[in-house]
Amino acid sequence: MIKFIFCLVVLIGLLIAGPYLSGNQGFVHIEVFNYIIEMSAFTFIISALLLFLLLFIVVYLILKLLHIKTAVFSFLLDYKTHKISSDLKASIYALVSENYVESAKYARKVLAKQEDDVFAKFIYFQATVNSSDIDNAVKMLESLEQEGFSDEFIKLLRVKMYLQNEDYQSSFNIVSAMRESDTKNILLSKLYYKTLIGLKRYDLIEKHRQEFLKSGVMTNSDYYQYVIERITKEISYLKDPYVIENLYKKLPKDISEHTVAIMALADKLYEIGQKDKALKMFFNLVKKNLNHASIYQSLSHWRSSDQKIIEFLEQERAKLKTDDSIDIDLNIALAHMYVGVKRVEEARDIYSDLLEKYPSKDLYTRYGYCQYIENIK
Repeated sequence: MIKFIFCLVVLIGLLIAGPYLSGNQGFVHIEVFNYIIEMSAFTFIISALLLFLLLFIVVYLILKLLHIKTAVFSFLLDYKTHKISSDLKASIYALVSENYVESAKYARKVLAKQEDDVFAKFIYFQATVNSSDIDNAVKMLESLEQEGFSDEFIKLLRVKMYLQNEDYQSSFNIVSAMRESDTKNILLSKLYYKTLIGLKRYDLIEKHRQEFLKSGVMTNSDYYQYVIERITKEISYLKDPYVIENLYKKLPKDISEHTVAIMALADKLYEIGQKDKALKMFFNLVKKNLNHASIYQSLSHWRSSDQKIIEFLEQERAKLKTDDSIDIDLNIALAHMYVGVKRVEEARDIYSDLLEKYPSKDLYTRYGYCQYIENIK
């Protein structure tokens, strides 16, 4: 069809240009009954084209009103369909590429040509939500509501929109109400979990722990992180050792015995003057067959000048020496504490021994710092 139109345009162009180039415009003589019409060839061609176009439009409108499709007009429909398909693909590609503004633009073009395209509406909603264009997202959500989707489905879309916009309280209100009638829905569990994280409602995360673990939306390590974060936050305001210890007694056993939780409790007790009790907790942790790296790091950084800790670490180091083994974390922690109490030469010697067997950038930096301190004495 495109080739036909191109040939027609070329032919008309030659018919118009021919008389001008020859210097003779030519005339057309039309005699109908007693009427005589005379005009130039150029005027005749233009008039004929306009008449043809008018006839074409009238026939097209009549056929459209009668819902009749013919091959004569199929090229117009094919072009429109091709354009819609092209814009829809561009919108999907932009959405996948996380170019949400571009995705929304192409989806809007599709809806301008075909306003009842539900798929394009979904893409437009997703793109506007992800680009934080909440006003247009709300309008599209209202449009989707009119398409006859279930109330539950629309609510889920609203929750997704609220989560993206960090309106966690609105999300919590909807999801909590939905969970009253459906507690086994994994999608609802996932949305509820994300909402609780946004609200920092670690108490509810603890309460629904088994549900979240079973549905796979949360791992044990996530759980420990959230609960310990809550505990650390709560005890930061407390000063009474009895209240602090009582808080820990109420925790689930796997939390109260978790290394990070014990370290947080011990550090708080040390801070409020319960030094002996705090050190005993730290030392008991070290004596267990645990990963000592974080414990040693906490001991050396939080209480870097405590002589009891230094003596404890020295004893642990002496035990390991008899077995001809080296605990890198223990040695680094002790060396760090030596620097804190101005025993720089001993710290440098430890770093020097470690570098012989375990050369690393971090150890070279620490060793260099000790050398620097020694040189400026």
